Amino acid sequence: MILIIDPTVSKTYRFFLLTRDYKKIAFKKVQSNKLLEELDRFLKKNQKKPEEIKVLGVFEGAGSFTALRNVAAVANVWQNIYDLKVFGIDAKKAQKRSIKEVAKGLFTQKPKARIYIPKYSGPPNITIPKPK
Repeated sequence: MILIIDPTVSKTYRFFLLTRDYKKIAFKKVQSNKLLEELDRFLKKNQKKPEEIKVLGVFEGAGSFTALRNVAAVANVWQNIYDLKVFGIDAKKAQKRSIKEVAKGLFTQKPKARIYIPKYSGPPNITIPKPK
C-alpha cells in the first residue's frame, strides 16, 4: 500500500492511497490543521490500518513550513513504528504528472534516511503575531 501526503497547498492536506501496482484506491482533500486526526479518519474510511502502508511519499519544497514539519514528524514516527519507506516528492516537478506517475517515480530513488528531513522552499519566515 502506498500513501502520499501533499501539504503544499495552504491550510490543506491531500491524501492519496494507492495499491502497490499504482491503482488509486482513495483521495481526500482536507482543509484542517489536524493532520493526525484527518489521516486517521481517511484510513478508517478506506478500511486500512497504518501498518498496511509500506511506502509513504511526501510532497516537499513548497507550502507552509509548519505543514511540512507536521508531515515530517508523522513520517518519522511511522517510519520507525511500521518500518515503511519514506520518499520525498519534489512538488514543482510533480505538478504536471498524474498521481500514478508520481507514485511510480518513488521507486526510482533511494528512500530517505532513517530520519526524514523535508526540503523547504526557503528558510522559515517567523514573524511577530499581529495584534488582535
